[in-house]
Amino acid sequence: MTDPGIAGLVDEFTVARHIKLGKGNGLAEQCIRTDALYIGYYTGAETLSFLDGAPTRWEALRKQIEAEEPDTAPGSLTAAINQMRTVIDDDGRTLWFTFCGTYLYWTFIDPSEATTPWSGDAGGRRRTIGWRRADLRGRDLHTANITTRISQVQAYQRTIREYADVQDGDGFNPVSYLRHLIRGDRQPSVVQALAAEKSLKAHCLSLIRTLTHKEFENFVDLIMVSDGWLRRTEVGGTMKDVDGEYIHATTGLIAKVQVKSSTSSGAIIESGLLDASSEGVLLYWIFHTASEDICASLRQKWGAPEERSGIPWFFPDKATGGGASPFLVLGGEQLAELALRKGLSHWLVQKAC
Repeated sequence: MTDPGIAGLVDEFTVARHIKLGKGNGLAEQCIRTDALYIGYYTGAETLSFLDGAPTRWEALRKQIEAEEPDTAPGSLTAAINQMRTVIDDDGRTLWFTFCGTYLYWTFIDPSEATTPWSGDAGGRRRTIGWRRADLRGRDLHTANITTRISQVQAYQRTIREYADVQDGDGFNPVSYLRHLIRGDRQPSVVQALAAEKSLKAHCLSLIRTLTHKEFENFVDLIMVSDGWLRRTEVGGTMKDVDGEYIHATTGLIAKVQVKSSTSSGAIIESGLLDASSEGVLLYWIFHTASEDICASLRQKWGAPEERSGIPWFFPDKATGGGASPFLVLGGEQLAELALRKGLSHWLVQKAC
């Protein structure tokens, strides 16, 4: 169960910072293992003693470093102090993340403990609430599944890169993206795309049902050919109980296809298509409209189908009036899905114009 305190932090953060833990992120594994966040620069014991928890002394620290290291470029010193401050002044409400191996790790600083010296060098250490490489639903945050708009920060030259809760010119909000990522929720753009896809699929089904029978046969032929099937007969030929025969370019399998604008389970069971059954042959019954649940009716006759890519594969045997070949049933819903997958929605629109 997710700690409600951590879930609250994830819901509320408005700033996210990527950090390289040590030179080249070389201390990442140690930090992850010890619940630590490392910051280098001038954050060792001497600096921390000088600051003594007083924010007003940052300018004094700057002047001291300038006196001790007069060759330091002013811009570099400003950047270093600003990055020190993001760690030392952090109140526990900023999301910190880093990359280690092939995963994104994230955490929040524990505000109950101040910065302490890092053992072994002049760096400093903040305790964290623990580094996590999974979202709040327990799924690993693999870099392969993270947008390059975030993962490319690994090439950033400085130690800390800050992200604000604002959209860029392309409408991308990095904080919103990271929040949804860590929650384990779908990104808003994905939700919107799925809703648009569902709507387009419904419109494709309506368009399919307006096709003439000849146009419908041509539509089915486009689907078969796009799957690597080579036509062996004319579309809508005169063979008994078969509207088309195909051979697969790679496997050499044979497909025998029956195309019906509307159909019923009785028509399927009583058809002669099963008589074409033999080893190495797939039988397709393709339609867009039915007055009943075709698969439910066939299940009573032939048993439960296997689902492969959303298409029911029945395996009727001769004892139940079937044959040796797999019998694939493609109805309107499957055809609308295939129209989207294969880029045939525009073809359907053009036919309806």
